[in-house]
Amino acid sequence: MFAEYQLDFGPLDDAIPAGESLVLRIAAPERLAAGPMVIAYGTTTFPAELTLNPGADLALASVEDVAPAHVPGSFPASRDYLVTVYGWGPEASGDVRFIAELPPGMSFVDATGAACSDTATSVVSCLLPSPAVGPPWPAALSALFHVSAGAPGTYTTSFRVLATGGPADGAPDNDQASVTTDLQ
Repeated sequence: MFAEYQLDFGPLDDAIPAGESLVLRIAAPERLAAGPMVIAYGTTTFPAELTLNPGADLALASVEDVAPAHVPGSFPASRDYLVTVYGWGPEASGDVRFIAELPPGMSFVDATGAACSDTATSVVSCLLPSPAVGPPWPAALSALFHVSAGAPGTYTTSFRVLATGGPADGAPDNDQASVTTDLQ
């Protein structure tokens, strides 16, 4: 799992232009605490100060096609997508909304674990409860998203997640995912 952390490097600060910062993506099995730390590369070490992104860092962790194998030529074809959202904190996000953009020929059927509404533009909006804040990190929410395709084709469904009614997401670059399904 990845969480985005901003590191301010002491002696390297002169090499970073004013108004910019160096951002590293660190794989961490649990949430790191803000404060001083040392970054080591080979035999070189750099003092750093770890600050957490303010707000509620949501992440669209994965979208997986978990439906049984499709029988070729059998239509309409049903697909189930397991959508997993992580809440990394440090603040509560408020409610979590994920938006699914369905390709032409695919329609929304229903969802388990989320309250969804379909619109005429093939955009489905689903509401999830707010994830808990605090260890263990990350807090996970999942929903099973059920769709149907009426004809053979390759279908790409895009998903994005956003916080509603709470602080802004401090790291929005991990809020989107897509899944492609080939149905013949």
